[in-house]
Amino acid sequence: MAIAIGAILYSLLTILIAPSLVGGMVEQLDFGLGEAAEAIAANTLGASVGNVFVLATVARLRFRAYAISSVLLIALAEILVACTTSPGTMFAAFCLRGIGAGILLAALLLFLSRDANKERYFALVFGIQFVVAGLGVFAMPTIFAAIGWRGFFLAQMLLGVVVLVSCLRLPNDRHNIATSSPRQRSPFMSWLSIPVALCLTAYLLHFVANSSIWSFLERIGSAMQFADQTVANAMAIGMLVGAAASIVPITLGLRFGRNLPLLGGIMLIAGATLLLVGDAPIWRFAASIALFTSAMSITMPYFQGLQSELDETGRALSAGTVVLNAGWFVGPVMGAVLVERHGFNTLLFAATGLFVLSLLLVAAATHSLSRSGTPD
Repeated sequence: MAIAIGAILYSLLTILIAPSLVGGMVEQLDFGLGEAAEAIAANTLGASVGNVFVLATVARLRFRAYAISSVLLIALAEILVACTTSPGTMFAAFCLRGIGAGILLAALLLFLSRDANKERYFALVFGIQFVVAGLGVFAMPTIFAAIGWRGFFLAQMLLGVVVLVSCLRLPNDRHNIATSSPRQRSPFMSWLSIPVALCLTAYLLHFVANSSIWSFLERIGSAMQFADQTVANAMAIGMLVGAAASIVPITLGLRFGRNLPLLGGIMLIAGATLLLVGDAPIWRFAASIALFTSAMSITMPYFQGLQSELDETGRALSAGTVVLNAGWFVGPVMGAVLVERHGFNTLLFAATGLFVLSLLLVAAATHSLSRSGTPD
C-alpha cells in the first residue's frame, strides 16, 4: 500500500504545485497567463486519455506492468518539459506527462479500492497530497531561484527513477472484476446507472470549480498585492491545515455514512471560495485556503468511496479519474477566460455556483441510492 500511495503522489505532483508552476512559466519563461494555464490544463487532458485507457482495459489491468510503463512515460515527459521554452511544445510535453500520470493514478486507485478500508486509504492519500503541496509551494520560489525551471523538472525526473524502482515490488496480479453478480455478464455500459451518472456529473462540476481556483491561487494573492513569499507562506499553511483535516475521514470512516461529510464538505468549499472575493487581508486569504483544502480532504475520500461502492467492477472509479482530469482541463482554461475578461471576482462567483450545483447533484445521487435500498 505504501508503494502505491507514493506512486500516486508522484503522478499528481504537477497538479499539486500547479499554482507555482503557472507563476513559474509567467515569470521564468515569459509565458502569458493563458499560455501557462493551457500548459497545466494539457497535463490533465493527457491524464484523461490515460484514465480512459485504464477504463477500457480494466479487465486486463496488471498493476506492476501498468505502473512501470506509466512511470517511464512520465520521466521521459519531464525531460521534455525541462528542455522546452515555447508554449506549443510545453503543451505537448505536459500532455505526454499527463497520459502517464493518468494511467498510474487510475490503476493504483483500483489497487487501493480492493481493501475494505478504502475510504481511509483514499483519505490518507489526499491528506499527504496537501502536505506535499504545502511544502512544495512554500519551497518553489527558493527552488526556482536556485536551480531554475529546467533544474526542477530534471530533479523531478530523478525522483521518478526512485518511484520506478519501488514499483518493481508491486504485485503483478490482474485486477479482478469477476463477481457472482449478473452484472458481470451485462453490456459494458450497464454500470452507468442513474446514481453513477449523477455522482460523476457532480464530480465533474466540483473539479471544474476547484481547478479554476486552485490554478490561480498564486495569481489571486499577487493581485491582492502580497509578496511572492507571503503568498507561498499563506498557501503552505493552508495546505498543511488541509492535510490535518484528512484525519476526519481516516478516523470516522463510514461511522456516520457518506452523506454528512460529503455534502458538508461541498458546502464548506463553497464558503471558502466566497472568502476570497474582494481585497482580502492576508489572514483571510490564508483562512480561505485552509478551509478550501480541508473541505477537499473531507469530500474526496467519500466521493471516491461512493464511486467504488456504486459499481463493483471498478469502472465507475476509473471513470471518476477521467472526470476528475476533464475537470482539471476545463477549469484552468475557463478560469483564464473569466479572469482576463472580467477579473478574479467573477471567477470566484462562477465557481461557487458550480459547487452549489454539484451539491444538489450529489444529494440527488444519494437519494436515488437510498430509494434503491443501497446504503449510502
